[in-house]
Amino acid sequence: MSRYQDKPFLRFLDSYVLDAIDQLSDDQRRGLEELRPMLARSLGLQGTWQEIVSAAMEFPESMPESIRRIWDAYLDAARAAQNPVDPNEFVAEFIGANFPDIASSHDLH
Repeated sequence: MSRYQDKPFLRFLDSYVLDAIDQLSDDQRRGLEELRPMLARSLGLQGTWQEIVSAAMEFPESMPESIRRIWDAYLDAARAAQNPVDPNEFVAEFIGANFPDIASSHDLH
């Protein structure tokens, strides 16, 4: 089963975290920009896709900075332990730890 099956918003949330840690590819960014109008309509919100995700999740303005700080600590710990770093693994762990309802159940909307 796909991580995103029955959870389309989770893909946007994962992308929000990847964007906050500067790990979102140009292709991913273009795809998200193309999906922005659908996301805006489905949630009844306006703005960039990042602003829409932030508003839907009721994130504070400082959320990207907070995510970056956690990412930096994750990188430091991985380097100290000589472990490989996988941004997607970080995202899955971050979302699972902080938003388990979204990560494990049906979508937000």
